Amino acid sequence: MPRTLRSSLVSLPVALPLLMHLFQKAPDAGSLGIGFSLDPPSDVAVVEYLGHDLLELDGGCTSFDDGYPDLPGLPYALVIPQGTSLADVEVRILERVEMEGHYSIAPVMTTIVGEPPALFSDHLAVEYLLDAPFPAEPVIGLSTGSKAGFRVAGFTFVPFSYHPLSGRLSVITSAELVLRYEHDPAAVPAAVSVLQRNVATESLETWIHNPGMLEAWSPPTRPDGPDDTTWLVVAPAAYEPFLQPLVDHRSDEGLSADFVPLEWIQSSYAGWDSPEKIRNYLKESFLERGLVYVLIVGEDEETVRISKYVDGYTLDETADLYFSDLDGTWDANGNHRYGEADDSLDYYSDIYVGRFPASDRFDVSVMVEKTLGYETDPPEGEWRSRALLCGALLFPDHSYHGDRLCDSLLQYIPPDWDVDVLLEDPHGWNPENQIELFNDGVAFVEPVGHGSTSGIWWMLPDWELMFGTDQIPEMANGEMLSLWQSISCYPGALLCEDCFGEWLMRWQSGGAVAVRFNSSVGRANPPNFGPNEYLDIYFAEDLLVEGLCRLGVPHATSKDRLYPTSVPKRLFSIQELNLLADPYLLFITGQTGIEPEAGQGGTQPGTVLRVYPNPTSGACEIAASGGAGISACTSVRIYDMSGRLLLEKTMGPAQDSVQLAATELPTGCYDVVLVGGSGIEASTRMVIIR
Repeated sequence: MPRTLRSSLVSLPVALPLLMHLFQKAPDAGSLGIGFSLDPPSDVAVVEYLGHDLLELDGGCTSFDDGYPDLPGLPYALVIPQGTSLADVEVRILERVEMEGHYSIAPVMTTIVGEPPALFSDHLAVEYLLDAPFPAEPVIGLSTGSKAGFRVAGFTFVPFSYHPLSGRLSVITSAELVLRYEHDPAAVPAAVSVLQRNVATESLETWIHNPGMLEAWSPPTRPDGPDDTTWLVVAPAAYEPFLQPLVDHRSDEGLSADFVPLEWIQSSYAGWDSPEKIRNYLKESFLERGLVYVLIVGEDEETVRISKYVDGYTLDETADLYFSDLDGTWDANGNHRYGEADDSLDYYSDIYVGRFPASDRFDVSVMVEKTLGYETDPPEGEWRSRALLCGALLFPDHSYHGDRLCDSLLQYIPPDWDVDVLLEDPHGWNPENQIELFNDGVAFVEPVGHGSTSGIWWMLPDWELMFGTDQIPEMANGEMLSLWQSISCYPGALLCEDCFGEWLMRWQSGGAVAVRFNSSVGRANPPNFGPNEYLDIYFAEDLLVEGLCRLGVPHATSKDRLYPTSVPKRLFSIQELNLLADPYLLFITGQTGIEPEAGQGGTQPGTVLRVYPNPTSGACEIAASGGAGISACTSVRIYDMSGRLLLEKTMGPAQDSVQLAATELPTGCYDVVLVGGSGIEASTRMVIIR
């Protein structure tokens, strides 16, 4: 029997833990306690799937590799102190419940979008022949990385225990997870600029589980220097006159913007090849000159890093994460095959990278004109709040179709938007009006289908074109330029000649102003979501709900969020998904007042929150200073170490401080958060001693 879905709306793999307490042993070691509880009747469902049982856990995701029992887990990500790494996670089980009945849990089956999954009988790990509990331990996938100086720890908690031969299944319903972090001599804190810290903070606070600790455990900051460059474009010297208007525009917005000739980098910096020299220059600029945003211009091996190996597969495709994740070398074994399994990749983005896939000066001019027109004088009209979603049949025999991703994206598109959803009919009828709807003007396009370098396709009756290079001459949306993303295979394969993503960016009569496409294959995990779906969902949430409107930030954040999960084949998908656009491009909602128009979303560079005196006996002043948006701040919130809101004090117009009376809070340690119309503006730690 095919799987029967309770709902087409799919929960994201984001656990909602309660931070119980902080055990601080020493400046470089300590523990974090996280409370966990689960109600199986409401939080867990068992559905039939092709003669097997499939578990649905609220907030859970697939956590094991192909062939292993598909037991969902809950991913956790937390910021930890500077100079430390996650050592282990202890699970203190308070209650475990044996689930009634005999279970035949389906195996994990990841596949390429467009290729049928393997048969269950060909897909079983040896664990299915044993009656030992699976998994052996409930915590898997421990990781620690650095994002712009912040230390981020991640792991996945699997509350289920399955005995394959006997079919017994139990679930942990109550537990405490104790994270222990230790000093790591390799994790040397590096000072960052205030802007670098604030942009990273804005990104992290949307998805880590202890955002109240971002201020206390942030990297050290340094003052801005006279040579600082926060935004730059790297391109052949011949393109400079055509890129200068964009450089000037970024300077007018208050950024320290610059053009850097590719030839100068190649002659001035060490490296095995041109991409490595570019990365070495970017890394130096990040560490010494406050670099945040980088636009790379080009589409050939001079500017493209080809990643060689991830997740057991040869990638051999464009991986711009190489220029964004600046920790290590991506070549730890020294064989000049970048991105291999033993090359010690960090996977967290330190800077925000986009690309103009230009092959000549005309291409550069078109992309610059599109970017400037989109940001400075976009047409008025309903197109600004319209989206077009298309869902093809993906794996009909496995009840896995593009409509599921479309339905999930609808959760994050603003409710006042006009959304057209075009779905392929199982009997072979395909919509034919997608170009007409696109030409009417849409801000956001998500075609979920089968892909190639030349486009994206419906499945039946015989692979009909949904969107592709053959339709480019028909695209007449003019200045109503769109943002595109897709899970499909190869539409962003820059190393081929004129892939679909390049055509969308180069088309002077319309097309796209920004594209997020795969340079290689899309990965799926029928009947659950695979890594590419999560990347697209996370991006939509951060862009349309969290208000991260500078496109490079939600693009990078979607990858940051996926990395600490244990979703199979995620490393492959993280590497091969690229942004074709200026990473500082401001999405249309940020230009209409729906979201903040500040350069980095809600965070105001330089805003500082102070408590005086601190430590205090209770009576104190909490004051904000330094930011351009203080007058827009609305309240000061005080949380205990469990993350529970204790007090909220309203700030009047232009008010920059509030008073706390001695009797309002007991002795303890508290997080103090300054809140504005766009979210958290600043935070600090307060200690009350009596």
